[in-house]
Amino acid sequence: MREKVAYALFYTAGLRLHEAYALTWDCVDFENGVVMINNREGTEDLPEFSIKDHEKRRIPLPAHTMDLLAPLHAEASENVPSILLSKESYERVKKKWRKVCEEGKPRKNRYLVNNVLRNFKMYCKRAGIKPVGKLTVHTLRKTPGRIGRTTCP
Repeated sequence: MREKVAYALFYTAGLRLHEAYALTWDCVDFENGVVMINNREGTEDLPEFSIKDHEKRRIPLPAHTMDLLAPLHAEASENVPSILLSKESYERVKKKWRKVCEEGKPRKNRYLVNNVLRNFKMYCKRAGIKPVGKLTVHTLRKTPGRIGRTTCP
């Protein structure tokens, strides 16, 4: 289910991989059907997040993406602010984040996820999708699902 929501966010909102995986539930305005992409300072439990182009955005989401988010929100654990990370994944991220902080290493957005491209290619293969050219998760960001869509003011 989380992968389906992730792919919907990539496709309909044009989110970058790390933008989607950095989303927390307070970034979603269910009433207005909007997702907000913002920089976030790190806390003890949540890695910082920096937008690639430094541009805060409010992006309208279509009803079918909101319909995918709603049940995930309803069953979300109270202690897991992340939309796309399971409780187990979130705990691994917290552990790695704390270790990085203790060691004084540079903090990177990529610490949030791994194996996304591998899983995406596996699901495409299972679905019988045979790409012409390069197929990546970023491909969804550049698809017709975004044509004509603009961000909210």
